[in-house]
Amino acid sequence: MNKNNNKSLLGYYILTQKEVMKIYILKIRLRYFSDIPHMITAWSGSFSLKIVYDYYQRIGIDFEKKARKPFIVEPLIHNEKYILTGIYIKNGKGEFEKISNPFVMKNQDIFQLKITFTDYDAAQKFMEAFLKESSLKEPAGIFIPDSISIEEKELPIIEFTDSNKWSEFKFRIRFLTPTNFIFHGHEIPFPSPFRLLYNISKDYYEFTKKNYKEKIEKLMLNGLEIEDSTIKKVFVDIGEGRKVPCFIGSANYIACTKEGYLKAFITLFEWAEFLGVGKSKSLGFGRIKLEF
Repeated sequence: MNKNNNKSLLGYYILTQKEVMKIYILKIRLRYFSDIPHMITAWSGSFSLKIVYDYYQRIGIDFEKKARKPFIVEPLIHNEKYILTGIYIKNGKGEFEKISNPFVMKNQDIFQLKITFTDYDAAQKFMEAFLKESSLKEPAGIFIPDSISIEEKELPIIEFTDSNKWSEFKFRIRFLTPTNFIFHGHEIPFPSPFRLLYNISKDYYEFTKKNYKEKIEKLMLNGLEIEDSTIKKVFVDIGEGRKVPCFIGSANYIACTKEGYLKAFITLFEWAEFLGVGKSKSLGFGRIKLEF
């Protein structure tokens, strides 16, 4: 990408609408340059987040470490697959054993950085920072963008209808990246149906300010249970030696709910595919794939 083109690119990529129910999905193809290979040993989502932070810092924007971010950053993508690094289990002696291999970044490797913005202004500011310079210098090496794409995505609105007829169906969730939930300050490294629905509905409320608390609580209490799973508890090194309890794998769920709630139920999970579930979504945790 030529720096001389920045002015026209800014005009091309400027986002023109601000809609309550929209997210903004940004994909950047980055080419890596370094004379010395760099090894990613900790969680690659931490690496992705640092790149995003460094872009914002070009225009003087910083984010508090524990503050809710107006974006979701996915782990670095290489050859159309997430780079999954820094994952451990505990052995019988209570010692950490690494179950993921380090990733070696080589000169002229191509990576994809994917960011989903939940705030229009945050997306605009990122584009301003991105177009300010033609390359990004990191301790690991230099990244130069090959291409960029932006998609405005309108999320579906949740709807409850009056049908009292009961419906039952099954579906699977594949947890593509490590995931965990929080319960009153406690880490829950398990795909709890209650935590799952609560987390998704909380995101929905914070995004739209529409409160369906009573109806969603009925879904939580009566609507969803795990049939079986291939879940494994792991610990993820997010940097500085901090290992966070999470889970990986897939879970099969049974849903039983009123047909009038069925569309709302499916809508919540459509949101989750875009926004992720659980804690630390800005680090790339909680990416899921829904399979009916």
